[in-house]
Formats: sequence, structure tokens, C-alpha cells
Amino acid sequence: MKNWISALCVLLVTLASCSKEKSFELPAGATPGGGNPNDPGTDNPNGLLRRQVLMESPEDSMTTTFTYDAQNRVTGWKSTATFTGFEEEIKITRGNGGIISKVVLFSDDLNGTDLDSVVYEVHYSNNRYAYKIHRFEIANITYADSIVYEYNNAGQIERERIFSVYPDGTSAETERREYAYANGNLVTYEFYMNEGSGDFVLNDTYTYEHDTKKAPLVMGNEALVAGSFFFGPNNITRETIVEANNPGNSDQTSIQYTYNIADKPSLGAVTYGASGGTAEVKYYYQ
Repeated sequence: MKNWISALCVLLVTLASCSKEKSFELPAGATPGGGNPNDPGTDNPNGLLRRQVLMESPEDSMTTTFTYDAQNRVTGWKSTATFTGFEEEIKITRGNGGIISKVVLFSDDLNGTDLDSVVYEVHYSNNRYAYKIHRFEIANITYADSIVYEYNNAGQIERERIFSVYPDGTSAETERREYAYANGNLVTYEFYMNEGSGDFVLNDTYTYEHDTKKAPLVMGNEALVAGSFFFGPNNITRETIVEANNPGNSDQTSIQYTYNIADKPSLGAVTYGASGGTAEVKYYYQ
């Protein structure tokens, strides 16, 4: 799983069904998170998150632009790095009632592979997301990966079970991801691997701290289905990663926000624990 600060702009996995999408461009002279909320020609702090810029230096930045349908539901995002030219895009298709039916990932990480995209078909039943599946061919042989969702009593996804499906029709559970929540926010993520014995071994534990201000974007369970960290109502202020086999090799990333008049982040000052490096995040709304 990616470090969450990197995922701020490359919001990992995951053709809108609506005919009309909102795609926002940064108005000249707009101030991150500022502007007059009563003037639609300027940055609107009460509006939708439309662009996010992560800057590690004036020459090295990652810009993510978000798109929405006519009901203000997220239909995707695209991230572009200025220094390397790296690009990654996620497109979300929604069916009846706005339910996600497909998530497609396009990424430069796929260059040199047999895939030009990763397409997940998303299945919904009993008023919740049940699983998603990705089918692909290698040397004319069909394989598949699937992720099955399990829920807690509050209706939040508490476990993802990852299966590999082989050409002979057999399958094996290869990974598990377990989630815990507080006040609607994701606070713990544990990553387990099947080491071949059938037992799942804890590899890494991610712990998250939050502020009490409004998040730029709230997706709930759809965040995990689509591959976003915008899950709960508040903003992550610190991530701690502990390796199970090497607890001394833990790491922390923190971010301190400046908020706009709507109590949403306008700026974020990032500190990377292990490297001591810093970065800045800017948020634009409309």
C-alpha cells in the first residue's frame, strides 16, 4: 500500500455513466482555499475539491484534477508529475442510483507490462459493495484477481480479502487488509500476506491520526472501492508505519494544515519522518 502522502496525489486503485461531467480548471490568480464563496469566478472554499497540488520543490510537483457528475459524485481523477512526466488516471463508472459499477486505472507504472489499463468490475448486492474483479490475459491465458469486502456493524468495510483466480478455475486467497475506524475516520490499516502455509502473517501496520476539521472530499466505503484515501469526515494529520518483522524500522509522515473559511484545508505542510524532507500541498475548490 502506498504511503498516504504520495497517495494524496496518486490516489491509487482504481467513463462516467452520466453524459455531463464537471472538469475544473484553475482560474488565473486563484488562491488555494481562499477566494470569495459568493463569486463563482474565483476559488470557492465551500465548493468541490477540484485540484490538489503536491510540491516537493518548485521543479517537482504532482497535480491531481478531480471530475464529478451532475450530482457532484466523483467520476475520477488524473495525476501528473512535472519533473518526471509520470501520469496516472482513475475513471469511475456509476450505474443506477450512482452505484460504482466499474473502476479503471491507467498508469505509467503499467508500461512494459502486458496491460494498458487495469479494469475492475464492481459488484453491488444487499445495499453494499460485495466485491470487485479484474480479468486479464497473459499469452492468451485468462487470469483474474478479485477483492471481497466484509463489513462491521456500522456498515464500514473492515476487511478486504484478495484472491487470485487461475486458468483452471481454482483460486487462492493471497492477501488480507483489515481496517478499524473512529468517528467515521480510518485509524488503523493492517496488511497480511499468505506465506504459503495457509496462515496469514502480518506485514505492516498503518496508524492514522486526524484533526477535527472538514476533509476536502468524503467518499466513505467508495474510497476503498475506488482507491482513494478520502474516506472519513476529517483530515489525516499523521501516518505511522510499523513493519511487523522489523518494528525498529517504523516511519512517520505528518502534515500541518492551514484552513479556509469553510474549515477545509487550503494548504498543508508535509514532513517526511525518515528522510526529514518536506513538501507542500495546495487544495483548490469550486
